[in-house]
Amino acid sequence: MKTGKTFRAVALLALAWCVCSCISNRYRITTRINAYGSCLREVYAKADSAFLSGDTSHNPFFFTLDSSWLVQPEASGAQGYTVRASRRFSSVSAISAALRFDEKQQPMAAPVEALEKRFRWFFSYYTFTGAYPTILDTAISFSPDEYMSKAEQKIWFQGDFSALAGANGMEMKDALCIIEKKFLKLYDRYAFERSVDAVQAYASPAHLWAAQLALAEVKDSIFNRYVKDDRYFKDDTEPEVNLEATCKMLDSYFATGVFAALYEENRQAMDAHFSARFLPDNLPDMAAEYELLMPGKVIWSNADVSRHDTLAWKVDATRLVLDDYVLRAHSRAAHAWAFVLTALLLLLAGYCLIKVALRC
Repeated sequence: MKTGKTFRAVALLALAWCVCSCISNRYRITTRINAYGSCLREVYAKADSAFLSGDTSHNPFFFTLDSSWLVQPEASGAQGYTVRASRRFSSVSAISAALRFDEKQQPMAAPVEALEKRFRWFFSYYTFTGAYPTILDTAISFSPDEYMSKAEQKIWFQGDFSALAGANGMEMKDALCIIEKKFLKLYDRYAFERSVDAVQAYASPAHLWAAQLALAEVKDSIFNRYVKDDRYFKDDTEPEVNLEATCKMLDSYFATGVFAALYEENRQAMDAHFSARFLPDNLPDMAAEYELLMPGKVIWSNADVSRHDTLAWKVDATRLVLDDYVLRAHSRAAHAWAFVLTALLLLLAGYCLIKVALRC
C-alpha cells in the first residue's frame, strides 16, 4: 500500500523520468537556415576520452557518423558538450532522410522538418515546422481525450500554456491542480489497461469462466467502479493501480479468487509482460535542446526560449506521449534591393512628371 502523496510522486516520476538527470543521452541540436533554404546542422554531444582519441566505435551521437559529417572537438565545453558534428544540407527536409540511427530513437532522432518560403516584393516570408511524431500507445482501448482535453494535454505534457493566457498565478495554480488530478486518473486507466492485458496473456479459459470470456467488454465498468475520482483528492492511504491491484479488482467484480491466484503463480512473468508494454518504462533515453536560426527577423514562434536571433525548444519523450510535438517559427527578411530600386523608380517617375509639367 502507498499513501496518496507517495502514489502521486510515483506516477509523476514514472512519466517524467526522461526530463530528469537520469537521462544519459543529452544533445544540443542547432539548425541555421540561410535565405535560399539550405541549412547547416550542428549536433553537440558529450564524448568520452576514447572517441576524442579517435575510436569511432564509441560514437556519442544518436546517428551513424560518415564522411559527410565534420566532427570537431568543442573547445568551449559549454554545458558539458565536448564534441560537435556539422553538415550542410540543401534543405531542412533533407536532414532526416540522411540520418541513420537506432530504431529505438526513431521518434526523437528524425523529426519531419520543412521550410516554406513566400516571396513578396519588399520581403520574403519563411515558415519553419519541425514535427516530432507521437509515441502514443495505440494498442489501448480508450482515448486519452476521455480524461484530459487537448488543451490540458498540451499544458501538462508539452508546456503549451496558451490556453491559460492571461491567467494570474493563483488561477494557474488552481488550473494545474485540476489538470494534475485528471492526469493521475489517465495514468491509472493506462496502468489498468496494461494490467488487464497481462492477465489476458496468462489466463486460461478456466480462469476466465466467471467473466464468460468477455473481460475486454467490461473493463470500463470495472475501472469506474473501483477507481473513484475522489481518490485524487485524498491524502490518506490509497492503493496504487498495478497488476496486483487489478487482479483484486477483477476478483471482487466477478466474485472469485482466480485472478489473484493467477498473479501469484506467474508474478515474475506477468510483471515482465506488463513492463515491456508499459510506455513509461520504455520511453526513449534521449533529450535535446533544439536551436533554430531563421533568415531575417523572427516575427512569431512557439519556442520555449528566444535568445536574440536564436529560438530554442526542449525536446524529450514526455512531450511526445499523447501527440506530435511541433516546433513552429515564422520570419521575415527584407529585400534591400527592392527598397533601393523602388526609390529610384519613384525618383525617376517624379523627374519625368516634373519635366512634363515644365514643358506644358
